[in-house]
Amino acid sequence: MLEDTNVTAKQLDRTLHQLTYSKNFHPKAVIFGQFYAMGAAESEKHLYRQVIKDFAGRVSYPVYYYPVFGHGETNRPFILARRAEILCRTGYLLCSLTQAPVVSGFSDTPSPSPGVR
Repeated sequence: MLEDTNVTAKQLDRTLHQLTYSKNFHPKAVIFGQFYAMGAAESEKHLYRQVIKDFAGRVSYPVYYYPVFGHGETNRPFILARRAEILCRTGYLLCSLTQAPVVSGFSDTPSPSPGVR
């Protein structure tokens, strides 16, 4: 999972190129959160999405974009070290991400969370 603010699209692109060619980076998948600042213009958001899309085209593992994770107006955090399920359906722009809440004594059934692309 990667997200940050105050990182330019060029800095993100450079970092992702380093990850692409790293011999020690072999994730099962990468999930990107929000990188642009709140109030960013649509053109700036598009630039970050393009950098992520280009990265996804260079690697052999799944890459997801989940813009409601990060430092934005909406933040749906991930619970680390817990199972998460991503379901992508043909014909849909967005995938869904589900993760069970951490509450002792309750079911481990995932609850839906919209927004994975």
